[in-house]
Amino acid sequence: MNKHPLHKSSLGASGGSSPLWGVGGLLLIGVAIYYIFNIFLIGNNLKFDEFYSIAMLDYSYSDICRITAEDVHPPLFYLLLKVYSSFFSFSPEHLYFYRFLTVAFYLGMLALCLIPVRRLFGKRLALVSFLVLAFLPVGFYMYAYVRMYSLAAFLLFGSAVYAVDAYRNNSRWAWAKLIFFTLGAMYTHYYALMGAFFIILALLIAIIARYIKDKEQAKLIRALLCGAILCILYIPWLVSLFGQLGQVGGGYWISTITLADIAYGVQYYFSPKNIDDSYADFFSSSWCLVLTFALTALCCLVPLIYMLRKKTENTYIAFIALIIVGLCFLFVLVYSFIATPVYYARYLSCYIGLFALGMSLLLNEFIGEKTFLAKSVLISFCTLMISLSAIELYINLRKGTLFHKEEKADPFDEFMADTNGIVYTEGVLSPNLGVMSLLKPQYKYLIVIKEEKPHNDPALFNYIRDGKISFRPFVHLQPVKEPVSNERSVYFTTHPESFSKFIGDDFVITDHLEGTYYYKFERRTR
Repeated sequence: MNKHPLHKSSLGASGGSSPLWGVGGLLLIGVAIYYIFNIFLIGNNLKFDEFYSIAMLDYSYSDICRITAEDVHPPLFYLLLKVYSSFFSFSPEHLYFYRFLTVAFYLGMLALCLIPVRRLFGKRLALVSFLVLAFLPVGFYMYAYVRMYSLAAFLLFGSAVYAVDAYRNNSRWAWAKLIFFTLGAMYTHYYALMGAFFIILALLIAIIARYIKDKEQAKLIRALLCGAILCILYIPWLVSLFGQLGQVGGGYWISTITLADIAYGVQYYFSPKNIDDSYADFFSSSWCLVLTFALTALCCLVPLIYMLRKKTENTYIAFIALIIVGLCFLFVLVYSFIATPVYYARYLSCYIGLFALGMSLLLNEFIGEKTFLAKSVLISFCTLMISLSAIELYINLRKGTLFHKEEKADPFDEFMADTNGIVYTEGVLSPNLGVMSLLKPQYKYLIVIKEEKPHNDPALFNYIRDGKISFRPFVHLQPVKEPVSNERSVYFTTHPESFSKFIGDDFVITDHLEGTYYYKFERRTR
């Protein structure tokens, strides 16, 4: 009788279950050192979303769940970051140390390559998947970013790997690990929730097909039980999910997508990025863009070659992984066009593990061949990957702050020296104000808002202008109904001509910090 396409393979058996040591361990240590070097290299130049994550640490675990329920992401990453901060608390000058947690999540994905992937598919596939994940340029932007993307990718990758393990071996530990990783992904990011749904759906379809053919009842019962457990354990967040869908429907910061946005998403995994500039600035470098689209085209060509040439056990699994990535990509595009824009290229990083698993399985097949086509594909893939990784390293070396930092006084501190440190704004908020409240916590930040909507509770304080700006977690930003006139305060405004409207005619602007929206004011002399 012929083997089922997903039945246990001889390659899987040859992988062994030996512990992490030798070459794999050295590779993991080497990559970890390289990642940490990059973290130190770019320094304390975090982005607003990262400050948003760090601002959550001022609240209790229950408050974090409450705040995230009113936002657009599940709470797991923020809760784990809170746990991390209970062991390590960093000064405003070293906030980039929080990136070590996201580094750990990305390294966890590499560790999965060396342990369960090795056991299921063999040593060669473990090494191939490890190198693909380690060299993908988008990896830098994931592990060097204090957001939930590396955690989501790690958990979703584990969900896919243990779905294969549960199907092949039907062991209790495999099903338990599948539930653990899948549920974690569901509570980390909604793109990961979508990926987890398709993984479980694909597993159920495969098991039902197997049951129809061979009547494997025990495996079907465990699969249905797994699905039921996941549904039950996700019920506590369903109410929040429906509320967040309503919030997105009522006005969301993601704008209508364009063809350029779609094109960028298609090659997102291969585009070198840095933290200093907007990730979309990569489009300004057309010669790099040619390389990324060449690698994208190659990754599309490899599955087509196998569809035409041969179908092996590994190619079935590879196709399922890549199809899930494609289905998720297609779903958010369709939903964005017919309902509300929810497509955002950065969110596609949640599927990097699935993508790497699919491509690695196909590339691993090429390695075993001696044909000219196989050699050409492998050489082209490796050359493009190494070239793009080298470009990424060059960008970060050039943009890095660690070796370009000059010891000089902060102009903002000099500007604030003779003030009482209060910063006002009339409600025209900028993300920079939230960032400043964390980098410069010694000052007091008052936000003048005339509306009755904001709450006095900082944990609930939320101001959204045109549906695009939220400052809920920034505890240092205090809402007030009227400005407190003081001759030694600083006023943050994009419209200095409106100063007297909010402060009064008894005060006048006396100084301005060049290149900013900060103005000093004092009482007029009579």
